[in-house]
Amino acid sequence: SVNSLLAKNGVVVNQTMGHDGVSRDYYHLRHRLEIDNFTLITPSEWLQCHYCIVWKEPIDPKGCYHNRCYWDGSGNFIIYIKKDVFPIPSGCNSDWLKLEMKPNRSGRVYETSEAALALALESKRQLWLQIVELHEGRLEQLEVVLELNPYVSVLSDSPLLLKLNHCNLYFRTADNEYINHLKAIEVNQ
Repeated sequence: SVNSLLAKNGVVVNQTMGHDGVSRDYYHLRHRLEIDNFTLITPSEWLQCHYCIVWKEPIDPKGCYHNRCYWDGSGNFIIYIKKDVFPIPSGCNSDWLKLEMKPNRSGRVYETSEAALALALESKRQLWLQIVELHEGRLEQLEVVLELNPYVSVLSDSPLLLKLNHCNLYFRTADNEYINHLKAIEVNQ
């Protein structure tokens, strides 16, 4: 079963039954990206990461191997959004929140067909291309849907008040696909 509840700051609470049969609350938010509230250049405080994003690159104590966000072919990419314009408070010490698109998982994980995996990958690629267009000034704004889980705490149920536990956010996905709406969905069984 799936249910939705609109909360403060435009957050929608979706209760979804997962693959494991457990019902969970997911917190989703529509967020407007504009040229001045996000970046594809890794902020300096994020360069001192504890691991490199590029798989199998050696750990560099001086920082990551690269400083520019990119599409990696598996569906994964990262951008950074300004913390001070984000509607959910955060204890993050950085001025930037890391917004990540999760990579596609193999068909063995979700028993997903190759065709469904290809469609999911394409949904992420199209979003990435729109983000690049925005960054290059060919778009004025772009509405994206975020999932606040798992790094969110509920401070109050009524009224619903949330706080980010860390500096991390994710684009909303289900069964590998980017989900560009706030409605509840049913995951493939």
